[in-house]
Parts: sequence; C-alpha cells; structure tokens
Amino acid sequence: MKRLILLFVVFLPGLLMAQTEGVWSLEDCVNYALTNNVDIKQQMLSIEMSEADLLQSKLDILPDFNGYVSHGYNWGRTIDRFSNEFATSRVRSNNLYLSSSVVLFNGLQKFNYIKKTELDVLATKYNVDKFMDDVSISIATFYLQILYNRELLGIAESQLDISLQQVERTKKLVDAGTLARGDLLLIESQAATEELNVVTVQNNLDISYLELTLLLDLPSPVGFEIEIPDLSGIEVPDAPMS
Repeated sequence: MKRLILLFVVFLPGLLMAQTEGVWSLEDCVNYALTNNVDIKQQMLSIEMSEADLLQSKLDILPDFNGYVSHGYNWGRTIDRFSNEFATSRVRSNNLYLSSSVVLFNGLQKFNYIKKTELDVLATKYNVDKFMDDVSISIATFYLQILYNRELLGIAESQLDISLQQVERTKKLVDAGTLARGDLLLIESQAATEELNVVTVQNNLDISYLELTLLLDLPSPVGFEIEIPDLSGIEVPDAPMS
C-alpha cells in the first residue's frame, strides 16, 4: 500500500503536467471544458435530478402495493389460534398481509404535476444549454485575449529593441561629442518606460493564460500554449471609395 501511495505521489505531478502541456486550439479548449468543467458537470446532474422527479411523478399514478409475511413458534402454555384452547406443545403461526390502493380521482392533480415536471426538465435542459454556450463564449473571449496580449507583447518587445539600439547609437554620438548627454538621458528614459511596458504586457499575458486554464479546470498553466491561427489566407477587403 505504501508503494502505491509513493508511486501516486511521484507520478501525479507528471500526469497533471502531461495533461496541461501541448498546443490547444480553440476547439480543443471548448470541447475539453464542456466535458470536464465542474460547473457543467453540476448542471448535468440537475438534468438527471429533474428527470428523476419526472419518473417519480409518473410512478405516483400507479397503484401502490404492500405486503407483510411473518412466521413464528410458541412454546409453553398458550392459546392455539386454530382450536382456541390452551396448548402446552409447540404452536406454529403464519401471517400474510397484502394491501393495495389507488387514487381514483383527485382533480387531475397528479397528471398536472407530471406536466409540470416535464416542463421543469425542459427548462433545466435549456438552462444547461445556455450555461454551456456562456462557457464557450467565455473560453473564446479568453482565447482571443491571449492572442491580443501576445501581439501586444511582440510589439512592445520590438519597440524596446529599437529603443535599446537608439541608446547604443546615442552613446556613441555622445562619446564622439556630436550630441549632448541630455539626449542620451532622454533616450534611456524612453527605453526604461518601454521596458516597463514589456513587463506589464507580459503580466497581462500570464494572467490571461491563468484565466483560461482556470476556466478549463486545468491543474496549472505551466506548459499550456494556444494555437496561433493562420490568417495568411484571409483577404482584407478594400476600403470603400468615398
């Protein structure tokens, strides 16, 4: 038993990491969420509960049937139930009881309740469908947010790289006496601002990844990557001429 627990502890992180790692398309994310999301599973249980209520409401219109059977022995001085005399020998007794009842008419209350539970099942299914649509929309929103933050990060990094090149170029010009040191400080300040912008955008990207993995109920965002859609085949329509 200890060996099984040890193997579980050793291999569980690897199993969770393997579940998270890989490139996920939007379709992969939606399908996984609709299958594994805890909230969706709870919603599906509500459908099963409403269907169970419907079945019970239909069973309630059937006659009920009850039965009782007993078997016993008496020793010593007791009354024999068959002869109504005292007996000192062993007396065996058997009892059988059966009963059944059915409601003939109660103002169609049970039939109306069946219709109500049928509508409850239908309403529950509609609510679950809406909830699943909301989850799918949320996943698509977070997915697009990741794509947007990735683009922002690429732009910010490119801008920072340009500023750092300008810093190096300005340093050389300052050392050569062509530019004043104030120009260098100005460029360095701009590079520092853009470096901070890169950190901010990177944090936003990490948060968007975390939000998506939480919605998917994945154990960790580590190793999780989304698929970058190929937009090369999409033609941008020409702007209408005024």
